[in-house]
Amino acid sequence: MKEKLRRHESYRMNCVNLIASENYSSTYVRQVQCSDLMHRYSYWLGNDPRTRYYRGNRYIQEIELKSIELAEKLFGADFVEIRAISGMTANLGVLLGLTSPDDVVMECGRDVGGHRTASKLTTAKVVRLRVINYPVDSSRYNIDLEKTKQIAYEHKPKLLTLGASIFLFPHPVREIKDIAEDIGAYVSYDASHVLGLIAGKQFQQPLNEGADIMLGSTHKTFAGPQGGIILSRNPEAFKRVKLCPNVVDSHHPHRIPGLLLALAEYREFGESYAMQIIRNAKALGAALYDSGFDVLFKDLGFTESHTILVDVSRFGTGRAVAKDLEKIHIIVNAMEVPTDVIERRKEPTGLRIGVQEMTRFGMKEREMREIAEFMRDALIEKKNPDRLAKEVIEFRKRFHTLHYCFR
Repeated sequence: MKEKLRRHESYRMNCVNLIASENYSSTYVRQVQCSDLMHRYSYWLGNDPRTRYYRGNRYIQEIELKSIELAEKLFGADFVEIRAISGMTANLGVLLGLTSPDDVVMECGRDVGGHRTASKLTTAKVVRLRVINYPVDSSRYNIDLEKTKQIAYEHKPKLLTLGASIFLFPHPVREIKDIAEDIGAYVSYDASHVLGLIAGKQFQQPLNEGADIMLGSTHKTFAGPQGGIILSRNPEAFKRVKLCPNVVDSHHPHRIPGLLLALAEYREFGESYAMQIIRNAKALGAALYDSGFDVLFKDLGFTESHTILVDVSRFGTGRAVAKDLEKIHIIVNAMEVPTDVIERRKEPTGLRIGVQEMTRFGMKEREMREIAEFMRDALIEKKNPDRLAKEVIEFRKRFHTLHYCFR
């Protein structure tokens, strides 16, 4: 087993990882996750972390209270819930807390990269809700506000959710909040993919713009341990989010020290890190476009986040292209582009590419151009993949030191 883990780690350190939902936590964050807390329950009652169900938690409680305090300061929140063990769990707790059976929920659909949490739950018959997708302005890859107003005033949703799995551009939080106030609804914002950019003050600030709840993963652009978080300034909305014991019992306290350190790192380095992520994403989008790839939304600067979206249909399906790139040690994942949804294709023909992990390893705009050249050589020039793999490995060896973290 140790040998398999060693080989995996060696392999991934010799790859250029462009998965938009992954990151690499610092040495300190990783070290503190392996402790006695792995064996303990740290369950507390209600929303008060000082009211413990299990005993022997005095030091765990101190760590958790400090994590909550740092998260409040970093995100400007009045209330923080750290017990979600994933972004999906956080989303589930919010969805179940802010709705009742047969309520209407509006969320982003596949045509704008939505995670579609409510749709998935209703399809699985876990909850009884009526889900309506936002109408989309396809030219901006964003929500069509005028059509949304018409639908919202007609159907009176109880929850309007924002955020996406392909999150290229900020969503219209203030405008959606205005609609929600008119119809007596809540607004939640799934920041899973952009939490680190929000922490670094380089993306929109959903709580400042009126979102009742912001939730997210703590391991994408926010390079902490895998887990979830819920933040709010609205006491009524936050009180309704009954995460424990509805969807979480043990919240895996061994990850909380890592979360605490990651929060501290983002207070220190988050702004410069987030700024470089966005610069790199734009640079990679431009370099791929100049290399002959169909990178979407050039007129909008390709992206305002860590992610770009590339249509690779002329090379094959997204999965086939991702497999070809893996042969040269570039790791990406297939994802739907808007035409896949419109034409109801069975296989996605796009790639969702994220730059946050390679940015953390010190890559900048120059390296983004080199990555684009590798991808051009593999997919357009059809150069020998074995030779390209060696070149990518040598390129990656220059970037094994983590940046934007405590050393």
